[in-house]
Amino acid sequence: MRKLCLILPLAALIFVLSCSVSAADFELDDRAVLYGMEGRSWYQGYAPTVQYGNFSICLPLRSEKASGVITAAIALDDPDLLLFRSQPGTVRVSPNDGLYPVVLNIPLSPNRRNGDYAAKIMISGQTENGEPVTEAFPYVIRIRDGYSNPEALVPKIKVSGDLNVGEDCTLNLTIQNPTKSLSMTDCELTLTDASGEILMFGSNRMALPEILPGQTAEAAVPVTVKGNAAVEPHCFSLKLTYQVLGEDKIWEETITYPVNQEIRLEQGGITMPSSAIQGELTTLSVPLMNMGKGDICNAMVSLEFPELIPRQSVLVGTIEPGATGQAKMTFIPAKDALGDYSGMVTISCEDPYGNSQQWQLPVDITIEAAPQTSDTETDVQEAAAPEWLLPLISVLCVILLVGMILQGALYRSKLHRLEEERL
Repeated sequence: MRKLCLILPLAALIFVLSCSVSAADFELDDRAVLYGMEGRSWYQGYAPTVQYGNFSICLPLRSEKASGVITAAIALDDPDLLLFRSQPGTVRVSPNDGLYPVVLNIPLSPNRRNGDYAAKIMISGQTENGEPVTEAFPYVIRIRDGYSNPEALVPKIKVSGDLNVGEDCTLNLTIQNPTKSLSMTDCELTLTDASGEILMFGSNRMALPEILPGQTAEAAVPVTVKGNAAVEPHCFSLKLTYQVLGEDKIWEETITYPVNQEIRLEQGGITMPSSAIQGELTTLSVPLMNMGKGDICNAMVSLEFPELIPRQSVLVGTIEPGATGQAKMTFIPAKDALGDYSGMVTISCEDPYGNSQQWQLPVDITIEAAPQTSDTETDVQEAAAPEWLLPLISVLCVILLVGMILQGALYRSKLHRLEEERL
């Protein structure tokens, strides 16, 4: 009984062949009919066959560049797969009225297994000037009359893209087929957010192209993140339906993916005196306000005045939504510093997922000289003291001492009279 070896859809095959060979001027004549095609062209639905344990494919090729005999061969992308009975040989093909009737008949292994096997049909020849002309056409040989395939197809899915609160975003999904011999056909992807805070544009279901063994498919899912969406990881329910060797399969997975918000850290103005005295303590403060809905982490303020003070920083830490953090630092200008200096205040922070932000603000300060008292002025002040001041102070001290002695004598006399009266 004759059995078909299913191949790529006609339109896809014609597209692959015509595009792949354009550089070498090879084209598939989709309306030509060769012996072995049973009177049907590729356009009319011709399909390669598996019959009597042989794989047979006919390719009517035309070339504006190749001249003379060309060679054709087929090889599996994975040489370790046991599909052919022996290593396929090379077929030599001569032109016939400008058409190269390429016919490949390959004996299949009696132990072949059902599956989809990536291969390449390799064509090589020469131009009239002896220049080589080569091309390799990707192809998939589909076996459905062999033994059961032991491979299990478990897709691998990766998610990328940024989801920001209140924005239209794109969630990128990469679906990988990790097998060596099984294709994923009739693929349909369904993605939903359990919280309802992330909305899909249109339907949340989308069709995917066939995913060949070892290949991947990309899906871009446009979404809208609501303005009141929680700034935290969201759980997406992902459902992938597909067919493997004609059997319906379902793969379901829960993906946790973060929803971020634009970092909205505002500074309330730098407080710092416009001038400072040499060697005196000077203070700078910067209030930082979190205007977003998520925590701001590792908020830090740095100050740098080249040629005046080395860079110094203060860590404000985590600032909750709606809260204000205060950055305060002090510095002492060098004693020999004098004049105008320009510096920079750097503010940096990050969100809980490591996304960072940094900006700088210029600052200026004038360093003034410290007031000094000369030795001459000190001598003049000392010389201006009156000469009579010291003797006067001495006399006053003597008078005070005498008064204290007399007062003590009076107290003793009074105390003596009180004792006599009691007696």
